[in-house]
Amino acid sequence: MDLFAKLASNMEEMAGTFESRMLHMESGLQKLTGTEQPPHKDLESLSREFVDFKTFVWKSMAMMKAQLELLVLGLDRQETASRRKVLLFHGIAESPEMAVGDTILRLLADQFKMADITPEQLAVCHRLGTNTSKPRPILVRFANFAFRNVVWNSKTALKNTGITVSEFLTKSRHDVFTAARGHFGMRHCWTSEGKIVILLPEGKRRRIESMSELKPLLLEFPAVQSAQDKMAPFRAQDKGKTSNIPATKAGGTTKAAEARSRRAAK
Repeated sequence: MDLFAKLASNMEEMAGTFESRMLHMESGLQKLTGTEQPPHKDLESLSREFVDFKTFVWKSMAMMKAQLELLVLGLDRQETASRRKVLLFHGIAESPEMAVGDTILRLLADQFKMADITPEQLAVCHRLGTNTSKPRPILVRFANFAFRNVVWNSKTALKNTGITVSEFLTKSRHDVFTAARGHFGMRHCWTSEGKIVILLPEGKRRRIESMSELKPLLLEFPAVQSAQDKMAPFRAQDKGKTSNIPATKAGGTTKAAEARSRRAAK
């Protein structure tokens, strides 16, 4: 089902439930006010109606929360789609003597071996943020998505250069990516076309977009113990170990020492 169709369907369901409940309560009130002596309702009936109304309120709140999540996800997907042609280059030193575009062109020509690259293949090229002590990342919007993918798939050419390339994630997806890497490890999480890819302990790959998709995975696969925690039992065993000298040899050494003492006394 399309995102907006699902959103409209949920809104109609909530409106229909609300209308039917209000009509039921209104008809009940009309019956009570229409008689000279309204019948007294016992406590059990009032309690049952209160529970029903409370359930309706909680269901309405849950549905409104779902609508909000759908809206946020829809906006996030739209923003991610607008960044499809963008890559971020990190670790490039700033130089006032060379334009940012020329720096990227030289990098692609030298490191990526793209000698035939032209300025027309870079639609937008500028640094992000204000001047700091560290080099600011460079945002590059390529002219087409195919060439962007060629650069992205060749990023291993920057190995051991101190320069890295990343996708331009939205704030919410960057938070999900950071949380996933902190839980599953840096080597088991990466991004692909704006989605976070997680290599699960069971060997399967899972693509996610939001924190609501990550939370069940955090519960299903608890964090792996650090190497230090794993070695703790072995260190404890080593600490409790005694000498490796066999008891017979130790005993023999003691007896020899006693014999030498007796001979010295004589």
